[in-house]
Amino acid sequence: MGAAGGVYVDPNGEVILYGADYNPSGINSDLVHGNGLPFSGDYASTNGFIRGKEFHERHGDAAPWTACPTMNDAWVEFYSERNFDLDEGTGQILRIDYARRQERNYRIFGQPDFNDKAKSVRWCIPSGSSFQVFHDLDFTGPSGLLLGTGHVRGVASFQNKSYPNGGTNLDNSITSGMFRFGVSSSADAIPGAPDPGN
Repeated sequence: MGAAGGVYVDPNGEVILYGADYNPSGINSDLVHGNGLPFSGDYASTNGFIRGKEFHERHGDAAPWTACPTMNDAWVEFYSERNFDLDEGTGQILRIDYARRQERNYRIFGQPDFNDKAKSVRWCIPSGSSFQVFHDLDFTGPSGLLLGTGHVRGVASFQNKSYPNGGTNLDNSITSGMFRFGVSSSADAIPGAPDPGN
């Protein structure tokens, strides 16, 4: 937060912390990663840059293992780097909150500038619902489901993974997506691993 910082309390009482750093040398050190995990490192860049970060709750604050008890708590985060961008901390993140899903057009991830960029994903959706990803715009083409379990899950790398009903490689190919109620077919699931702690 060397250049700027801010705090926002949303209507539900959740606190969101924002920070931006600036370094005219183009070297950025000792960052805190956007998902709250400690991280440090140096990054070469063009002379003078600003990097913005959003710090948000990933595991929920009700109690352990209660990250997303309702759809209003559901979210999906796509990362432009593998391993949820923890190795580099320099990639893009596309976060889709169910409660704010109408604020952007997810019929094409290109409108939020994230078309064909996803290399990993984390999500938290209640059991019985899911998030469906599609290879093509307007929710068409090969697809797969990120199944809700009520807990945080993730796929650290889409490399060598395919859409369950299309065979096309998932890596750098997701174009659109939507939350689905009552759609939780394991046959169309993209397998994910539990996130440590939730």
